[in-house]
Amino acid sequence: MKKHTEWQTQKHLLWINNRRATQYNVFDCWNDMPYDTYLYTSAFNQCIIQRHEQSLMPSSFASTLRISVRAPQLRTHHKLAIVGDTSCLGKWQPKKALLMTETQTNLWTIDLDASALQDSTITFKFVAINPKKPTEVMWETGENRTLEVPIIPNHVVHCVTQHSSILRTLRYKIGWNSCSFILT
Repeated sequence: MKKHTEWQTQKHLLWINNRRATQYNVFDCWNDMPYDTYLYTSAFNQCIIQRHEQSLMPSSFASTLRISVRAPQLRTHHKLAIVGDTSCLGKWQPKKALLMTETQTNLWTIDLDASALQDSTITFKFVAINPKKPTEVMWETGENRTLEVPIIPNHVVHCVTQHSSILRTLRYKIGWNSCSFILT
């Protein structure tokens, strides 16, 4: 695992955890310092939000599509998930959404079996799910995200970081209260 620091606080990490992979193709970019850098501080994350980074679980897919996205404004007990138009992404049903792992402060990652997605365009959104109240789902607003999935050979992990030049907001309403958070 190689580490590079961004904004003097965030390290770039590459989890090399696929048991069958012999090659990693990484499509990433350097991020400008966001306006909400306070959401990345240890004071905010360890005292207020109290979420903890986790290791990305090893996978054994023959070929892997890894998707990562930053979601700094998730609530304490929420987890980020991905749901989309294919059966392996839950056919737009939140109860079938795939939970992501917070591998770094506010960076959520998932490894998908690329054999089910190759040489196609997938359409998806990120959703925030409260595991204690699974019916409480916050959908990402705005246009659906699309990703062209290339043919990924066996033993290759294709890593894509989802960025957007337009901030996307997730919102939900419960009674009179409403909450939103931004994916960058």
